[in-house]
Amino acid sequence: MRRTGIVILLILLALGSAWAALALRAAKPVIDGPRSAAGRVPTIEPDYREVVIPPNIAPLHFRLIEEIDVWSAEVSGEQGPGRVLHGRTPEVCIPRAIWRDLLNTSAGGTIRLAFSGRQVDGAWVEYEPFTVRVAREPVDPYLVYRIIDPVFGCWGHMSIRQRDLSSFDETAILRNRTFEYDCTNCHSFCQRDPGRMSLQIRSQDIGACMVVADEGQASRVYTATEFNRSAASYSRWHPNGRVIAFAAIQVMQFFHAVGHTRDVFDQASDLALYLVDKNMVTTTPAISDPDWMETYPEWSPDGARLYFCRARQKPVEEFASVKYDLVRIAYDAQTNTWGELQTLLAADDIGLSVTHPRVSPDGRYLLFTMCDYGNFSIYRPSSDLYLLNLETGERRLLPINSDRAESYHCWSANGRWIVFSSKRRDGLFTHPYLSYFDPQGNAHRPFILPQEDPGFYDGHLKVFNVPEFVTGPVTVSPYRLSQAVTEPGFRKQATLDPQVAARDAGAARDMPWHSVREVPGHQP
Repeated sequence: MRRTGIVILLILLALGSAWAALALRAAKPVIDGPRSAAGRVPTIEPDYREVVIPPNIAPLHFRLIEEIDVWSAEVSGEQGPGRVLHGRTPEVCIPRAIWRDLLNTSAGGTIRLAFSGRQVDGAWVEYEPFTVRVAREPVDPYLVYRIIDPVFGCWGHMSIRQRDLSSFDETAILRNRTFEYDCTNCHSFCQRDPGRMSLQIRSQDIGACMVVADEGQASRVYTATEFNRSAASYSRWHPNGRVIAFAAIQVMQFFHAVGHTRDVFDQASDLALYLVDKNMVTTTPAISDPDWMETYPEWSPDGARLYFCRARQKPVEEFASVKYDLVRIAYDAQTNTWGELQTLLAADDIGLSVTHPRVSPDGRYLLFTMCDYGNFSIYRPSSDLYLLNLETGERRLLPINSDRAESYHCWSANGRWIVFSSKRRDGLFTHPYLSYFDPQGNAHRPFILPQEDPGFYDGHLKVFNVPEFVTGPVTVSPYRLSQAVTEPGFRKQATLDPQVAARDAGAARDMPWHSVREVPGHQP
């Protein structure tokens, strides 16, 4: 009983503190000294000035990077009365209820913020106001990403996480601490469906496999066969939800003694399909030619074409000359038949290497990355985002790039938002940025994923990896995913399509299919 009373008292104290903080922010401080015009807008971090945001985004919390000890702000939307907030620390955190009102009354318009601050000598300075534009189109409600240390060849804690973009709520989908801290990566969804996802596991204990979650069910699939000795990487779901394209890669990571430290090279790479209902791996020579390295599959929204990148097979000594083309091939999912290969962008013509093709939901555009060489663009400071108009063939560099690496990216379901990975903030840590993509095909000034703590990115020494929009919270539970990874009953060995000839793949790649540790009582 005594413990219950203490808990109630603590809750009341917390509520009282919250109301006191809200009252403090809502009250207008007395401007008790001379006031002069700064002639500029205030410097803030993160810099959300003049960006376009969704009408369902979490509050934009930031810090004032100014030499002031008190600030006052008039915040107003398109409709309704303005609000006056103030604070005695650099942090500007608009209460959620006020923020929600601002968004609701400003969709299609702007939010205006006008700051004044008291300097150390007691004089007040008035800054020029700045605005934040609110789009009418919402962003998908959830973002899924991997959190990992920015290390070279080892890791500790790693997790796949989901963030509610309308708030600061973040939950784990799968933590690697549940399976001996092994690697989990390359998560993918079927058209942003939280009920259908796949991810890859690399484990010394259970081997290399692909976890497939399909409408509440989950399994651990070993996709390496007599044709593809490597397990699945970079998986992409066909829109029908019954086919998963993947790359089978023999990857090498190495380090330079001078200049940029680390590098990645694919010694071999093929594409194949996993047929979910048949538990079968199939392929065709056009996407698995031994003279070429094929990678990064991506389906068109109607599933009629498979886009991917490919480069001529070369020895590792020539790594800096490897550049990938952008190609596509027709595919009929009903008959599992293929068309002719078509090159859309040839590396020899453009002088750069293409990676990460992603087609917009309306099929009009293809967003992709290009860098000076190779296919691991997150390691290349030269990596930039480009847009290809699939109707006209026009290619252009997007204005949302920085002088540092821009890499992995994803479209929202309505095609109005792009999320992409960028190292622009410090050159080391990868963070997710969002950009509004308007109906005219223009990408607007991006903004970093908002966090509750305005100083979050200064102290969060982790990398955000592979951001993917989803239309809701992932439906399969972390417990069920952990079961699929660790328990024998969830293990499935894919078979090879009888129409595909076995191939001598040479040296074992990663965790070869024939050396996966057998589980007593279960057939491989």
